[in-house]
Amino acid sequence: MRIVVDALPSRPAGLCVVVLLLLFVVAASASAQIEEPELTLHADLFTGQNQVNGGGVIDAVGFDGRHLFTSNSREEGSELWVSDGSAAGTRLMADICPGKCSGSPRNFHVLGSRLYFSADDGVHGTELWQLSAGSDVPQMVADINPGVEGSSPGRLKVVSLGGGFSAVFFVATRHDVGRELFRLAGFTPVLDTDILPGPASSSPSTPVNLGDGKLLTVIRNGINQTVPAVLHYPPSYQPPATLDSLTGFPAPSSSHFLDTTLHGISGSRAILLRRGLGSADDELWTAQFDNGGSTQVYSGSVREAVASDGLLYFSGSDDNGSLKVSDGTLAGTKVIGPARSTRLVAWPGIGIGFIAQNGAATTNLEPFASRGTAAETVPLPEIVPGDGGLSSSTNTDLLTVPSSVNGLWLAREEELWVMGSTSALKVASFPGLADEFIRLQLHPSLSASVLFAATGGEPFIAVPEVNGARKLAEVRSDVGHSLVRPHALVNDRIVATAITDSGAVLSKIVSLPVAGAGEPLILDENGGSPSVPVPLGDRLLLRQFSRLISTDGSVAGTVSFDTPRILLAEGCYARFDDAVLTVYEGESLDIAGVFHTDGTLAGSFDLVEMENADFAVRAPCTSLQRSFATLGGDLFFTGTLAYDASPREYELLRYDGESVSVVVNIDGAGRSSTPLHYAVLGDRILFAADDGLNGRELWETDGTAQGTRLLRDIVPGAGSSQPEQLRRVGNRVIFSARTPFDGRELWVTDGSAAGTQLLRDIAPGNASSIADNTSMGNFVGPITDRPLVFDVRDGLALVSAVAPQGAPDFGCPLFLTDGTPAGTRCAQDRDLPLPMFPLSPASVARFTEGGDIVFFGADQVSGEEVRVLRNGAFLDIPGGDLRPGPRGSAPGIHGDAQQDGGLMVVGNDAWFAADDGVHGIELYRLTVPPLPTQIFADDFEN
Repeated sequence: MRIVVDALPSRPAGLCVVVLLLLFVVAASASAQIEEPELTLHADLFTGQNQVNGGGVIDAVGFDGRHLFTSNSREEGSELWVSDGSAAGTRLMADICPGKCSGSPRNFHVLGSRLYFSADDGVHGTELWQLSAGSDVPQMVADINPGVEGSSPGRLKVVSLGGGFSAVFFVATRHDVGRELFRLAGFTPVLDTDILPGPASSSPSTPVNLGDGKLLTVIRNGINQTVPAVLHYPPSYQPPATLDSLTGFPAPSSSHFLDTTLHGISGSRAILLRRGLGSADDELWTAQFDNGGSTQVYSGSVREAVASDGLLYFSGSDDNGSLKVSDGTLAGTKVIGPARSTRLVAWPGIGIGFIAQNGAATTNLEPFASRGTAAETVPLPEIVPGDGGLSSSTNTDLLTVPSSVNGLWLAREEELWVMGSTSALKVASFPGLADEFIRLQLHPSLSASVLFAATGGEPFIAVPEVNGARKLAEVRSDVGHSLVRPHALVNDRIVATAITDSGAVLSKIVSLPVAGAGEPLILDENGGSPSVPVPLGDRLLLRQFSRLISTDGSVAGTVSFDTPRILLAEGCYARFDDAVLTVYEGESLDIAGVFHTDGTLAGSFDLVEMENADFAVRAPCTSLQRSFATLGGDLFFTGTLAYDASPREYELLRYDGESVSVVVNIDGAGRSSTPLHYAVLGDRILFAADDGLNGRELWETDGTAQGTRLLRDIVPGAGSSQPEQLRRVGNRVIFSARTPFDGRELWVTDGSAAGTQLLRDIAPGNASSIADNTSMGNFVGPITDRPLVFDVRDGLALVSAVAPQGAPDFGCPLFLTDGTPAGTRCAQDRDLPLPMFPLSPASVARFTEGGDIVFFGADQVSGEEVRVLRNGAFLDIPGGDLRPGPRGSAPGIHGDAQQDGGLMVVGNDAWFAADDGVHGIELYRLTVPPLPTQIFADDFEN
């Protein structure tokens, strides 16, 4: 370091030494006074009993002698649980995505000694995972689609192609081939067939074995039509040598579309369903495996269809919904069962189970079984005596378990039954369950067991015996949670939503003193979760249900009034003088026009009356798809002047305070350019649009037709870079864009074509570090609600991106950029010793006034907790592990990723909700004192 003494007059050497010593003492004293962050429970708003709200059973499977299931807790999200069938032996097996993010294990398939499923660890996207017998540690099989987007594997199926050759086929997405057919070679996923060559996706259905080295599947043919396709494998069973069509099957038409579900029946046939559009009938067609041809076997209504024991059972709206069956021939397709047949489920060895009308009374719906003939279609024992009957609505669920002697399970509102051909046994009853709007959704598991969610939505298990149901776990504790969510600081009071009454489901709007203790003021009793808060002067605007709420933090200063049609949503409003302009809904719930509010009843009104409006604002508006901006005193937004036209053309519109007009029709060929992701840079608005020639690219406008132009065609030609989430950072705008060579990454523009460039390839190669956020265009990856930019302060932005394993930035929780390639880096100093267990990607992050970064991150040791970065290094937070152990306190547990993430930072204070395991989900305050004023400059020692 060097001391800055340029302004000191000349003095004798001895005096200089004294001055230096004094400055050292001052420096040491200042260093000693650097304060640590302070974490405190700011308010325990509720200590009573919450209304029960549990984690449920989302999917389940029996494997390795245990029950595995997916359940959802507030602390860990949707993750993998395991049970031996007892409450004591039920626990979380793996928090695949550490913290409150969800690993979402789904699509369980047992293959020998391995369980395969799809899951997302928060770094690689949704990929193929496996669990070996005897292990409690699931592992990702492969990063099939490198980067954060994942391959979203599904439709696993073991297919024997003959000659002793079997393979595990599945469908997955990869950047270079799109969504295509893959298989496991040993335990390694490999591409089987790129049916539509290149990045286009054929999206094949689960294949059916045709025999003789052929598979039948349903694909998209590149022009968004579904067609059957035959994959013909050579004798070596390498990838198919040919792709054949199904002889005699009708070509795609405007009157029908082909259902993607294939039903294999009779060992040598498959049935395909063509859905009729408008007044056209549905059609069933049989694929003849022996000659590669097809024959129509039925025309009519097909509402439900299920294959079982070589036959297809189906019912529709014609013939009073009578049960029908088909063996794949015209003669073998006939009516066999009673009217109003519904809830068809396969019952191997029996045929099917279903619900149908029993007798003359249309209300008398009871369970039936069928073996495929009229004589063998019989009612099972009656559940509801008399003519009352079951409900055919979603309150009734059927499930068959093949290994069970009494194999048909029936869930009827709050009752669980198991059925045999001559017996009906009530296994459990949950009085009042129907009032909780919980349906018993049944999931098969080991032997004759089923798993389901019951009272409180908690996981239960049942076996076929009297009182055979029992709770497995309290996945989510619901005692003493206020579920507080801080929104904003108004006049030294924190405005938040919180539950304050026992048994309450809906939150109230409250305000709390920013300093010291104090009872919360109840500002609004009506409950619910309000929209994004909008500060307006010394007031705060919130939309809750159909009302607008304006508050200064006091009871007397809080007013509310009905505004049933307005949408005060992030990305859907703009500041205009001392008011906010937002949008309102039309009669058809489409967004129709612009609404003005200054927070008072008199100052809240439609700018254009509905009956006189001939335009509509585009829906939806979100923080991820900003479609409002002000420039030069005018409002610009995405909408259409042809309100009644079909299809509507969405273009760039302008409101000048008197009327609405089209700035320019970017796509002049009768299609929508759909401008989105507005960001103001100087005297221009930057946005993404599609002119029909250059794909969806980066555009600019000065508010005139002549000044609206393509800024840069990032992917030249008709391809699209699909720019998203434009945000201004200093004198630049950062955004994400996708290219064939770099995937979706972080880009920047200074408003010129030459100054529009890639900031950093965080996921090297064509992998993506950022997932797509909108459904515009033909995206390969999944859709996410994660914001690109967490916060912007003093020309710096905190960016959400994920580096894959093997990349230099792997394990970086979030990134920092000043809008230059050199200034884009991991917010964590990678030159410092890195932790043994890397943090998961941050779910939210904010700058403090002092320049520190507060964020939520999880690791395998402490779970998800609040963290602070100062100059790239982690600050120690005394008591920061609020809930010791890997479960974590899940800070920001009730936040919204698009709006606030559950984190409010004002000055050097952060407020958030967290659960320490004792007080429930309550409000915490973290104070991060800034560094003292700098006394020494660099190189002082020299």
